[in-house]
Amino acid sequence: MIRPRLFALWLGLAVCFGFGCRTANLLAEPPTSIPPAPSPLARATPTIPAPTPVPPPLTPSPSEPPPASPSPVASPTLPPAPSVAALPAGCASPQVITSPAHESAVSGLIEVTGTANTAGMQYWKVEYRAETSTEYIVLNRGEKAIVNDVLARLSTKTLPNGVYWLRLVIVQKDGNFGTPCEIRVTFAN
Repeated sequence: MIRPRLFALWLGLAVCFGFGCRTANLLAEPPTSIPPAPSPLARATPTIPAPTPVPPPLTPSPSEPPPASPSPVASPTLPPAPSVAALPAGCASPQVITSPAHESAVSGLIEVTGTANTAGMQYWKVEYRAETSTEYIVLNRGEKAIVNDVLARLSTKTLPNGVYWLRLVIVQKDGNFGTPCEIRVTFAN
């Protein structure tokens, strides 16, 4: 049971903290005067608000198509366009395989096309290997420069389905060669 004195003290503190601050501020403010009422004989001038300007209607410029009206029928979503993988390092002119595309799926008789044309070239060669192997097998080689033409042909039906690497290597007259152009393809017969 709460004693009456303790309850009164608690109530007083609550009033002081809860309401006392606002009451004290109101008491500390000087009284505000009420403006006098206008004389009934005084003529009031009506106040007319200024008109708000209305912007002109928007007209599309000749280069912009008119805005499309919303359609209540949802349009079908199209699948994303297949992305063409960027060529790996070493695949830049004058040593590049342009077809088949890097990270593509191929089947049947494929033509490996591209460019093998550098100054001081002794020969070029196209090789392939299964992704599970580390040993490349020579597919074709030549001593003449090739520019945007067929480097080799390969029937994917002669090999099991899977991931393969094709590479173009240009060997210089001094026996050195740079970074080969290697592309990854999937045989899918």
